[in-house]
Amino acid sequence: MEARFPEDAGETPGPTVSYVAQQVEVPAEEWAAYDWAGRAIKRHRMEIRGAFGFRECTEEDLAGRSRRSGSPTPTGVPCPRCSGPT
Repeated sequence: MEARFPEDAGETPGPTVSYVAQQVEVPAEEWAAYDWAGRAIKRHRMEIRGAFGFRECTEEDLAGRSRRSGSPTPTGVPCPRCSGPT
């Protein structure tokens, strides 16, 4: 798992889904049935960020990281939300 939210159900390995489902006592099949494009996911992500003190990355965050490290990211993987690396 990466330190970001998955974009769709297929992005998360089956054993991970099964483990988390067991921990929260929800059938693993619910993962695939989740609405990955609706308002609920946006609200859930906001609630999770708030609970753990995180926020969405910004273009300014990306620029600052690039200046500090000389590299935009450790992985170089593009960030779909920021149109830049994560």
